[in-house]
Amino acid sequence: MPGLTPAAVLEPRASGDNEGVGLGRPSPLSPTLRAFAVSRPTSSVSSTVQLRLVIGGDLLPVCAELGYSRTDPFAVSVRMGVEGSDRVEWVVARDLLATGLRVPAGEGDVGVWPSRSGGTDVVCLALSSPDGQALLYGPHEAVALFLARTYAAVPPGHEAAYLDLDALVDRLLDRA
Repeated sequence: MPGLTPAAVLEPRASGDNEGVGLGRPSPLSPTLRAFAVSRPTSSVSSTVQLRLVIGGDLLPVCAELGYSRTDPFAVSVRMGVEGSDRVEWVVARDLLATGLRVPAGEGDVGVWPSRSGGTDVVCLALSSPDGQALLYGPHEAVALFLARTYAAVPPGHEAAYLDLDALVDRLLDRA
């Protein structure tokens, strides 16, 4: 996926620039944001992030709502759209998003990787479906802060404790 990055828009980022987000790894957050991110656990986390959609050499602003719920502890929803159009929602693995803050991650429909734009750290998101492809990027620190808040809600490695398998089976069998 990193090959999709237009050189005129995004600059390569050294792999050691950011060591990651999560327990047991150094945090990429500034001390102020790190203090804010460590808060009382909640059942859901959301954050609005301004992304840029790369179209040729042009950039189109895209408002994205990142969402996380303890009821689906492995997933992050990304609901986005441009003004005047329908919003679309993608669901990506929380681990994929976290890994993509440090190094290129993902294959197939979703790719995430760190980069730079105008001297600022960004995270790139490449999406592919039968309907088309999109390359977006947004502020690295905002996504890292969102993930830190999800880790306060459900620590990495503890996701299975929050799964309600009976409810999942009911939903899959359409008994809910």
